[in-house]
Amino acid sequence: MNKTKQADTILSTSAGLNGRTLPGLAALLLLAIITLTGCGGGATTEANPNLGGSGPIGYTGPACNSGPSEDVCRAYQLEIWPQLKTNCGNCHVPGIAGAQEPYFARNDDVNAAYNAAITVADLAAPASSRLVARVGNGHNCWGSLTNAECAQVMTGWIQAWAGSSGTSTGTGNRAITLIPPAYRAPGSSRAFPAGATDNSPNSFAETVYPVLRDNCAGCHSETAPAASRQSPFFSSPDVNTAYDEAKAKIDLSDGDIDPNSAIDMDPNVPATQKQEKSRLVIRLRDESHNCFNNDCQSSALTMRNAIIRFASGISATGIDPALVTSGALTFGEGLIASGGNRYENNIIAKWEFKAGAGNVVSDVSGIGDPLSLTLTGNYSWVGGYGIEFTGGRAQASITSTKLYDRIDESAGGSGEYSIEAWVVPANVSQQDRTIIGYDLGNNARNFNLAQNLYNYEFRNRTSTSDANGEPVLATPDAAEVLQATLQHVVITSSPTDGRRIYVNGVEVAADPVATPINTWGNNYAFVLGADATGANNWLGKVRFAAVFDRLLTPAQILQNYDAGVGEKRFLLFDVGNIDGVPAGSYIMFEVTQFDSYSYLFNKPVFINLDTSWTPATSIPVKGIRLGINGRLASLGQAYAPINTTINATEYDSDAGQTLSTIGTIIPLENGLDSDEFFLSFEIMGNASNPFVEIDPAAPPRSEPVAGPDIGLRTFEEINVTMSELTGVSITNAAIGGANGTYTVYRQQFPSVENITTFLPAHQMAIAQLAMTYCDELVNDRGTITRAAYFPGVNFAAALPADRSAIIDPLLTRMMNVDTGGGPDLTSQPAESDMRAELNSLMDTMCASNACNSGARTTQLVTAACAVALGSATMLVQ
Repeated sequence: MNKTKQADTILSTSAGLNGRTLPGLAALLLLAIITLTGCGGGATTEANPNLGGSGPIGYTGPACNSGPSEDVCRAYQLEIWPQLKTNCGNCHVPGIAGAQEPYFARNDDVNAAYNAAITVADLAAPASSRLVARVGNGHNCWGSLTNAECAQVMTGWIQAWAGSSGTSTGTGNRAITLIPPAYRAPGSSRAFPAGATDNSPNSFAETVYPVLRDNCAGCHSETAPAASRQSPFFSSPDVNTAYDEAKAKIDLSDGDIDPNSAIDMDPNVPATQKQEKSRLVIRLRDESHNCFNNDCQSSALTMRNAIIRFASGISATGIDPALVTSGALTFGEGLIASGGNRYENNIIAKWEFKAGAGNVVSDVSGIGDPLSLTLTGNYSWVGGYGIEFTGGRAQASITSTKLYDRIDESAGGSGEYSIEAWVVPANVSQQDRTIIGYDLGNNARNFNLAQNLYNYEFRNRTSTSDANGEPVLATPDAAEVLQATLQHVVITSSPTDGRRIYVNGVEVAADPVATPINTWGNNYAFVLGADATGANNWLGKVRFAAVFDRLLTPAQILQNYDAGVGEKRFLLFDVGNIDGVPAGSYIMFEVTQFDSYSYLFNKPVFINLDTSWTPATSIPVKGIRLGINGRLASLGQAYAPINTTINATEYDSDAGQTLSTIGTIIPLENGLDSDEFFLSFEIMGNASNPFVEIDPAAPPRSEPVAGPDIGLRTFEEINVTMSELTGVSITNAAIGGANGTYTVYRQQFPSVENITTFLPAHQMAIAQLAMTYCDELVNDRGTITRAAYFPGVNFAAALPADRSAIIDPLLTRMMNVDTGGGPDLTSQPAESDMRAELNSLMDTMCASNACNSGARTTQLVTAACAVALGSATMLVQ
């Protein structure tokens, strides 16, 4: 963390001040922003052109001439004025019907528009701007965006304004301002009961559940019609499922509300100033979401009072007074850090999945017409931002012409682009499945990011490719780059740099051949999770996606990888109240909602927000433990071993002193807006409270569970075994060549011997390899001729009535069966059963196509060979 560079974080202090009360802070930070945007590297900035309004292009009024603020006015003109005129120009313009001040959308004088806008925008803390609060509360929110998404987009526009000026070198970063939170001692808090029927008669099952079940089951239930089904399933017919799904939408602090109080329905009052915090209430109260009988006030009251009855019946837990504690914070009180040092110049579409509900994923880039995506099929929202696809897709509801116009050279586009995504593949056995596409389906693609087993594949339509964007650029097979875990993936293409694939900040595949992008289809659709036709469904999660109309450099890609994904915040835990620790001191964590069930705490730093402060004497710090909802967390105490001192040698006035570089996970309990965190210390400054580890009684000894007596052959053993059984060499081109079956499918075979790990995908690969080996054998491309292998078969004649000439050699060579009547092995199927299976196969094949030619005999022998070779007799050991 560096307090003097916008490329990381600007700390809201000035020399000699502790960061709590800073006169003239806004002016100081504005000056800092103007100055600092001249620092650092990066590509030059190109202003995003106005695609829907009357921006700087065509403007004939006076140039920015606001004295010392000229650069800031010019940044306003380029970055946000076009957007305000497009989306607010029906009201905030003087002299028109219904005109409303301030007149920041006027087009006659940019100076007047700028002077009006600066009164409702906070360049030091964009998210706190009046402009943001207004649209966030529903004031003329535009397009398909929700109020929260409009607020997010407006914040981004103001951030772009704040981070740009006439002297900018275009670092493309967002700035973050650290603002000290008000001190609050850890307090008593409620925790959800263990079960839906606990806490009777005020249990979830008796209070909230009936309201949800009666009014929301048409959508929020796994039994709802597929067309309207939406997660979370808090109206499930299973009350326990409903309870688990509803927890994240209930704030237990609502139990303190007077049930006789009125509910504030005024859309101009920010949600943060209203007493109800539960999301179930907010959706009805502020967003008019499926109100019961079209009466939102009555619906919100009904839901709120059911939550009050449930939450008020839960006793609050008090904190142990012996603990040495920091101040307390909720996740929402942290400073938003997501994307704080992301590179976002030239971004033209962005999906952050923050809605958390519904069937629309909004484009929050703020550039041109929003490219919203409609969710269909099987999907679910993921906590901490994201969508999990289990057979569904997210597709642009209109033709995605914004991408064509901004990228295809024949349309006047840049001729280059980058696609960035954070993804979690569900497994490594999926083949040719589309993660992100811009296509019509049916082998007509402008670009395509796909999964093929352990590989990412990149298709890109150019003047020298086919209509499907092939040949494919893929990550190396042997590297097994794609894994079923969270990964940052970027694909880039330009007429000078060719195609490249980056995973987790590292280039893993490149095709530097330069070809122009000037043949794209202009009526293609952007889609996540499948092709535009719904084919090639991919299983996994997408937590972020963006399109740039410029090539991202390796440094910019690494920067965005380091920025991470999800709702990440800086939580500043106040320790300045502890004896021996100076005022203005904090332990700062990066905190992320890791998923729907947990938080990730990461990289604690000791920092004092007075930039002139350095430790005069060492401050001991030992045994940091995370607390949640009035007690120490039962899991995730990774910082308990810390034993260090804050000292002048290691402390940096800009970055503070790092206490640990590791992260830890603790469970989410009451909900994102309800869980209250604090820190406890064995030693902090002059205060101490030695922690005594409980020595639990040794658990009763249990005998280990015996493992299976049998296992699997692994991939290389399977290949060698099939070679031995057929007489076809593993170096045969159809087997081990560059495009051979084993080469292509090697990653899909079992990699460990444990039989409990066997998957259907393994059997598919085994069947493919067995068919190839048998095809080579029966067509005389092995070291053993087919005549020697099947001496009783005439491959030029129809299938003989007596099939033993085919079956006997297979049973003898591949299954070690004594066809002379000797005893079978006890661990394999009986000879009679295997004969019946092979005869049944040939009966079926002959019923569908007459077995009256030598060509058909060859096909039947190959098929019977593949069945025997790919059986469990070969696989199990």
